[in-house]
Amino acid sequence: MESTGTKAFCLWAVLIAAAVPVVALGSTLFVDLASTNPTPPYSSWATAATNIQDAVDFAEAGHTVLVSNGIYYLAAEIVVTNAITVESVNGRSVTMIDGQHSVRCLNLGDSACTISGFTIRNGLASEYYPGNTGAGVYCCDQYFNGSTNPVVSECSILNNSAIMNASGTAWGGGCRGGRVIRCTISGNTAHSGGGCYDSTLSNCTVFDNSAATGGGSERSTLTHCTVFSNSATIGGGSYSDTLINCILWSNTGGDWVDSTSMYSCAPGLSGSGNITNAPLFADAEGRLLSISPCIDAGTNPVGIAEDIEGVPRPLDGDNNGSAIADMGAFEYLNTLADSDGDGFTDGDEQIADTNPHNSNDYFRITHVEETNSFAVTFSCTNSRSYSLQSAASMVDGSWLMVAGQTNIAGHTGGTMSLVDTNDTRRTWYRVGVAVR
Repeated sequence: MESTGTKAFCLWAVLIAAAVPVVALGSTLFVDLASTNPTPPYSSWATAATNIQDAVDFAEAGHTVLVSNGIYYLAAEIVVTNAITVESVNGRSVTMIDGQHSVRCLNLGDSACTISGFTIRNGLASEYYPGNTGAGVYCCDQYFNGSTNPVVSECSILNNSAIMNASGTAWGGGCRGGRVIRCTISGNTAHSGGGCYDSTLSNCTVFDNSAATGGGSERSTLTHCTVFSNSATIGGGSYSDTLINCILWSNTGGDWVDSTSMYSCAPGLSGSGNITNAPLFADAEGRLLSISPCIDAGTNPVGIAEDIEGVPRPLDGDNNGSAIADMGAFEYLNTLADSDGDGFTDGDEQIADTNPHNSNDYFRITHVEETNSFAVTFSCTNSRSYSLQSAASMVDGSWLMVAGQTNIAGHTGGTMSLVDTNDTRRTWYRVGVAVR
């Protein structure tokens, strides 16, 4: 890719490992297992709480509780009652909430809170109703109906169990209620709704859960979800759900029973855009092969902007000139397609964090200023990092990294500059963009 002007510039793209984001202070409370001076109201890393509940109790509506890496073992469930955000610094792979197979992990009730970036695991719901429901995450109003006010996003909900007692059926091993977005729900058990019960899921994978009814989900609404390898006596994948743009496959006890569907893939479906062809998974997580019949086979529901990995929807997965959402949790990224016709492929735009639906948004050098140095200005985002290279000639490919201008974090301003202070005149510059 090249940009022309008074000089010529070349852009390239690479991938690097994740970096720790910079967090601004303000209405933020901090949690760190390694804190040596936990002091309310936990308003800095130096005075961070050592357990999540302490910080949550001090947080007011609109505040954020920011949680550092570690395994947070629970002696009692975490209870959130107001409209706060609880999020991890570095994501679910390094930040765990663990019920130790003895307590529920999260009780969010009917609060308008957001939980983001955790592995929520080993919760147990076994007490008298409603204590025997929602072992991983419980989201219900005062009448014990599933609430859509709490949001759980970019989490893994794993190995939680809701167990029957004298009150009868146990519901929702992984979650009961809530809006669950871009999550993995796996290894959970219950009598009804092993993975989830009375929940609203979008862009989630639901697998290896079990129950008597609704191994994967029950009485829930699933949009852009992939439901596979679950088991139940009735409705191994889905029982009494509403399914939109979903894939249900290889579930024991029936992929779906008494569920309604549109633009979904499962054995035995008919009408409303449904298909029965094998989805042709590319891997064990449910990504799609390039020849999958689920690519560009869905519909485009409002509000589903990204798939489970953050790939924007819809893309032109089959490269036929028309961008249509795929079925399932993963949007197929055709690296040769150009969904917005701007000359940059969807693969390039994904790496650069530009919008493949907007032909005016693409990675480019916008300006070069020469004084006693060369300042190269380009488009940027705060989720990517950037590097500057220079060369005396484009012919021999002798690109050299500019000192001190490698893997520089981007920001939210839309443009940024990298500077070559070497006073030797250069002919060519290029800027590299990398996923942080």
